[in-house]
Amino acid sequence: MPIDIANSQRLAPIDRRALRALCARVLAEYGVRASLSLCFVDDAAMRVLNARHLGRDEETDVLAFPLDEAPGPDGCRLLGEIVVSVETARREAARRRKPV
Repeated sequence: MPIDIANSQRLAPIDRRALRALCARVLAEYGVRASLSLCFVDDAAMRVLNARHLGRDEETDVLAFPLDEAPGPDGCRLLGEIVVSVETARREAARRRKPV
């Protein structure tokens, strides 16, 4: 079950190993055999994606693009892509007094 991680932002380090382990645990807990893509961006990139895909000209913390493709020969399917704006996530965490 590949878990692909892309990081195009420079505001915060991304621990790819820990994220892959977390995603694998969550998928296993739900009995889902699938691959997943995570992408970390800044607010400018998120604003473009939000406008393009949802028609909203604003930042948001997370966008999810479900793909749910049929399983391949190995029985694994591509579940989808999750895009996180690190800038907005940091602001929201501070506002809610939660760790990023």
